[in-house]
Amino acid sequence: MRKLVAALGDRAQPLRRRLWCELATVYENQLGDRLSARIAYDMAARLAPDDVSILRKSAEMNAEDPTAGVRWRVRSQRSGKSIPKTAVRGSG
Repeated sequence: MRKLVAALGDRAQPLRRRLWCELATVYENQLGDRLSARIAYDMAARLAPDDVSILRKSAEMNAEDPTAGVRWRVRSQRSGKSIPKTAVRGSG
């Protein structure tokens, strides 16, 4: 499925975001693959930087691996995007 999403390239951003979310859910709930789920949620979050629910899930998954969260924040800062405070559990 990752290849299918990658084949879309920069087109169809809403579809790509939805596919990454679905893929993350499959990895997390059906396959129990937390690492792949985290990566998929991160990809969805990049495509939907204003979607608080996706950002929250990405932040939760990254909280399990502190170094992953740091990498994600660095990438976000480089792109000029940041995680809204409402996306982090316990904030707000």
